[in-house]
Amino acid sequence: MESVILVAGLLDPQSWLNALWVAVGLGVVIFIHELGHFLAAKLCGVQVEKFMIGFDIGGWKLSWRWGETEYGIGILPLGGYVKMLGQEDNPYRIREEMERARLQQEQPAGPAKEQTASASPRPNPDTSPALDPRSFLAKSVPARMLIISAGVMMNVLLAFVLSTWAFNLGVPYPPAVVGQPVPGGAAWEADLRPGDEILRVNEVENPQFRDLQHAVAFGDPEQGVKLVIRRPGLPEPFTVTIKPKRVPGAPIPLLGLTSASDLVLADTPVVPGTPAADAAPGFAPGDRLVAINDQEVKNYADLQAALVRHTDETIRVEVERPGTRGQAPQRLTVRVAPNRMRRVGLVMALGEIVAVRKNSPAARARAQGMPADFPVGLQPGDLILEIRNQEEQRVLELDPVTLPEQLRRLAGKPVTVVVRRQGNQELVFPNVVLEPPGWVDLSPSLGSPLGAPGLGICYRVVNRIVGVVPGSPAARNGGFVPGKDEITQARILQPEMSEAQQKNPWLPPPEVTIPLGKENPNWPQVFLAMQESLPGAKLVLEVQGREEPVELEIEESAQWYYFQRGFIFRPLQYVRQATSFGESLRLGAQETWQQLTVVIRFLQNIRRLGGQIGGPITIFRQAAVHVERGFVDFILFLALLSANLAVLNSLPIPVLDGGHFVFLLYEGIRGKPVSERVYIAITLLGFFFIVGLILLVTVMDISRLFQ
Repeated sequence: MESVILVAGLLDPQSWLNALWVAVGLGVVIFIHELGHFLAAKLCGVQVEKFMIGFDIGGWKLSWRWGETEYGIGILPLGGYVKMLGQEDNPYRIREEMERARLQQEQPAGPAKEQTASASPRPNPDTSPALDPRSFLAKSVPARMLIISAGVMMNVLLAFVLSTWAFNLGVPYPPAVVGQPVPGGAAWEADLRPGDEILRVNEVENPQFRDLQHAVAFGDPEQGVKLVIRRPGLPEPFTVTIKPKRVPGAPIPLLGLTSASDLVLADTPVVPGTPAADAAPGFAPGDRLVAINDQEVKNYADLQAALVRHTDETIRVEVERPGTRGQAPQRLTVRVAPNRMRRVGLVMALGEIVAVRKNSPAARARAQGMPADFPVGLQPGDLILEIRNQEEQRVLELDPVTLPEQLRRLAGKPVTVVVRRQGNQELVFPNVVLEPPGWVDLSPSLGSPLGAPGLGICYRVVNRIVGVVPGSPAARNGGFVPGKDEITQARILQPEMSEAQQKNPWLPPPEVTIPLGKENPNWPQVFLAMQESLPGAKLVLEVQGREEPVELEIEESAQWYYFQRGFIFRPLQYVRQATSFGESLRLGAQETWQQLTVVIRFLQNIRRLGGQIGGPITIFRQAAVHVERGFVDFILFLALLSANLAVLNSLPIPVLDGGHFVFLLYEGIRGKPVSERVYIAITLLGFFFIVGLILLVTVMDISRLFQ
């Protein structure tokens, strides 16, 4: 199936056009760097023998000669080089190149020849032969420093020019607005909520979402990140410091936040097969949702709260449709049915609480009969034994996937929560008044817990079956033994998909495998994958102790509903556009400085962030993504890439420009170059380091392709 998708992508003309844009863009960044060396060399009177984009391995190249210089494109597109007389990066050819840079003098062949030779400068017999005056080695230390550093300077200049151009056109960016706190994450525990606007990140005012990411990636996890937050409905902003938290599968601690969505439907406005797709009249790209059941929604947080509040109801969605060809915008109302929860009839075991949200009902709860100094609230590690509706004295079913919806239906009412703490202590928490939840705590990340926002807890779901719903696929076909059977792996198989469906990025892949077992509490991800499955999909389960897997039909529940209805929204973006040329220059300079410092800060934190390094494949893939996002986004990516190239080439590593500069600095201070033997040895070490690094990042790139 993957091969079919790959072939379809290769046949897509737009893919080829995007690849051409990427190739041209990357080529420009490399060309500008080498152009810096070339122009500086010409300015200093150095003979330039080659100007290559890419490397001509084995003589494979497309080239032409103009004057004394050969210009060309090499077969290996991993950079480029300018070859000057007397300058050589290959450590195996350094001595040969030094000899080539010496003045080549002919032997005398008679009086005339002898007279010509005597008029020419002769090398001192006590020293090495004189250097060719147009060789790189013959130039002064300052001149050679200029030539070596010119590539870096040109890359910085290119980053500045591209950034300035981008702000003149208008740069879209995701603002620092909370889209969703990840269940159980640091931001979730600190009670950050959808719609919270972050006004300051540490010392950065009016931040973008990337400033939040940089603060986490480059900051000290023990000191945390200081945020100033404005929350709709509160009169004043408040300050909170959050310490990043380890997340399964993440290389560094994270806050656990996603960026916000807009209320405008994307180019693909709805997911096929969902209630939003089946609604009439249908939704269109660019539609803005403005009200749910006659209640205005001002942002995505309002919309999410409305969808959760009316999970089990048909809703009236009012949209504003942009006018076409000068027509005024239209307002229309679309009725959207509820989305029935997809299940197979298995009830899994409710695991221990892993996190409690600050200021939540669970955090405020007080244990019955305990002394005044007893810790307030439910605690991580508590195991829920019972939740009882106090008004009706009805015990809720402890089904992990329906518990959040059961609690939502009791919003504003008191419940009694009974837990077991530290293995044997049973505690009763009466009069816990549930909140109306404004979102759903469910993450697609493996290992993430499931949350009940109305109570303010996140809990694990144990992959052990404790119940089977009568009449369900599991009851008809599984033969499961509640309390004993444990699921070790789950696979979701979609029905036969058309070519158009396979290309649709919003539809699930034909097959998804999710590891389970004691070390993989991933049933919430199985549940989410079932909600995103197509009609006719099947769930294949491997059960511990059984040789054959169990295949079950995924069916719609008659009792329970899922809050998502199939809308696809554009990401929330603001646009920063300069109003004058001077402001463009200022914003371009700020952006260039930001790009340069980000690379430096990354290198300073290389031990923690080393796994995030990307090679040529990653660069090409990221460039393609930015091409699809638009021209401005692409030129900003090229500016970032140019800044990356400037900083990396400045590193004091032999073979790189920074390494050559260090050698020249030594020569300028000591008044003589480093010895030829030492120079070759150090360059050889640098050569192997760079080759090894290229191989490493390429292997990492390839491994990411198969993840």
